[in-house]
Amino acid sequence: MEIKVACGCGTNYKFDVEPVNRRMPWPVNCPSCGADGTAQANEIIQQASGASQQTVVPMASVSSAPPAGLRISTPTRPTAPAIPAMPSGVPAPPPPSAPPPLRPSQVFAQEAQMAPEKQSSTWARLGIILLTLLVAASVGYRVARRIGRLANVVSAIANAAVSGPDGEDRKWNLTADNQVIIYLRHTNHQEVADACAAYFHQQLHRNVRRKTPDQDNNEGQEFLVMSPFHDYVEFLAELGSLKEPEFAGLAQHLSGKFNTLAFVEQDVDASGAAIFGVYEQGTNQFYAHMDVTMQSGEPVENVTTQGDDWAVAHGYKPGTNGFKEFNIENADDLTKNCGMKFWDHDEEITTNDVVLKEWGGQR
Repeated sequence: MEIKVACGCGTNYKFDVEPVNRRMPWPVNCPSCGADGTAQANEIIQQASGASQQTVVPMASVSSAPPAGLRISTPTRPTAPAIPAMPSGVPAPPPPSAPPPLRPSQVFAQEAQMAPEKQSSTWARLGIILLTLLVAASVGYRVARRIGRLANVVSAIANAAVSGPDGEDRKWNLTADNQVIIYLRHTNHQEVADACAAYFHQQLHRNVRRKTPDQDNNEGQEFLVMSPFHDYVEFLAELGSLKEPEFAGLAQHLSGKFNTLAFVEQDVDASGAAIFGVYEQGTNQFYAHMDVTMQSGEPVENVTTQGDDWAVAHGYKPGTNGFKEFNIENADDLTKNCGMKFWDHDEEITTNDVVLKEWGGQR
């Protein structure tokens, strides 16, 4: 039968229902103010007493509850009241049937109830995306550049949200962070430290020597030569303490002096620029200069390389744009292809490391 209810808030609504024992089988609420209309609906059913006429009964009062959206729905069905005993010889009425299928209006009512949850979920997803962008911006352009090409920055940010700002699943050999690092294949860092000091004196005319306790409070540029790890010695310098020809020359000199392989890396976090060089027995095998400039308000990565054949021979696969796509991740792969394993190195300074200090800080 069809039931019409006139709510005290002025809203008239109707629905079809199959009464159970002359009562509503489920509660109903006003779609505008949320007031409970179950009692009024029961009264209409009882007044109808099986007649086909449709009765409209205004609600006596309006609930003070705030509007909660359209809520004509079918929650958990209440237990039907006991059926009174029937005279003998009269067949028992059939058991209460399951609630009828939801009408379109009732389906909409359920969706209206779920809408706040959906909106909340949507806002949560938007919040996660915004947070991801803020995190990526806070760690700088280097994160996006390390994970992939500049054209894939958006994808890189999404990956960073899942696996960490620098790709937790990737193991890095190259770890320069606003500094210059030379990785020399050698097993005696004391010899490397002496060779560095000699190069500063002879080639750069800088008074650099091993640091002593009496120099602790003196100003002057410092350089660190770390003890060997997996047959590699690291030379570390602060960004700006060596010009490009100076640190490139030092890497080439050490490679020739010890007849070995050397990698050099400079990283500039502020701009995302980087330099990567490979020297073998004093010969420059490969050199990449990666710089970032702003064009029309967007960062554009410019890459120039030398010795491309060496890089291809050691595993680099140029894309459609050739070596213009080369980045620091590709450089890191080249070091791995040459047998370098440095990603589990603890970079804490130890008593075995050598600190070189420039006396007086003068060049």
